[in-house]
Amino acid sequence: MLTADAVASTRPIENAVLLWDARAITESAFYVPLLRTWALGLDFVYECSAYGDNFDPRLCRRRKVSMILLPNHPWAQRWSRRLENPLYNGAWFQLTWFSCVLGREAWLPLSLALVAIHFLLIQNPTQELRRLAPVIALGIGVDSALSMLGVFDFEGSLIVPAWLCLLWIAFATTLNRALAAFGRWWFLAAVVGGLGVPFNYGVGAKFGAVSLPLSPWLTAVVLIAIWAILLPGFYRLAKRKMPVTEVVT
Repeated sequence: MLTADAVASTRPIENAVLLWDARAITESAFYVPLLRTWALGLDFVYECSAYGDNFDPRLCRRRKVSMILLPNHPWAQRWSRRLENPLYNGAWFQLTWFSCVLGREAWLPLSLALVAIHFLLIQNPTQELRRLAPVIALGIGVDSALSMLGVFDFEGSLIVPAWLCLLWIAFATTLNRALAAFGRWWFLAAVVGGLGVPFNYGVGAKFGAVSLPLSPWLTAVVLIAIWAILLPGFYRLAKRKMPVTEVVT
C-alpha cells in the first residue's frame, strides 16, 4: 500500500486539478452541483485506473467530504429555499414533464439531470426520498398494473419506461409544494385527481408517449375512478409526519 506522501508526490494531475479546496469551488457558485458531481466522478475513475489494487479511498476522504458538504454554501441554501416555493417547483416540474413526455428515452439524460438537481439542492434529500418513496412506489405500481391490464401501452417497454419512473419522482415532489393547495380538502383532491390526471394522460397520448388501446369512454371511466381515490391517498402519504433522526457527534 502506498503511503500518503508517496501518493501525493506521484500524482501531479491530482494535486493540480482534483485536490481542490471546497472554498475554491464555491467561487463559481452557479456551477457548484455540476462541479461537485464531475469532480467526485473523475476523481474516483482516475484513482481506480492509476493505482489499481493500491487505491486507498481513505487518502482522499477529507476532500470528498468537503465536496459533499457544498450544499451548505449560502448560494445552495438560497436555491434550496427557492425550490420549496410552489412557483419554482411548478416550473421545474413542468420542465421535467416536457423532457420526459416529449423526449422520452432520447432525453433521458436531461430528465435524470433535472431530477438530480432537485435532490442536490434541497436541504435533506434523504428525508425527501423517505417521505416520497411510498408515493413513487405506489404510482409506478398502479401504472404497471394498468399497463399489464391493457389500459396503457408503452411502446418498446415491457411494463413502464424509465422516463415514466422519473416523472413519478418529479410528480411526488409537487404534493407538498406546487400542488399542495389541492390537498387541503380531500374532496378537492378527489376532483382534481379524477379530472386533471386523466386529462394529462390524454395529453401524453396525443404526444405519442403512451397508447390507450381501450375505447376513450372506458379509459376515462377507469382513470377517473382510480385517480379520484389515488390522489387524496397520495396527499396523505406525502404529508405524514417523519421521525426525526438525531445525529450523534
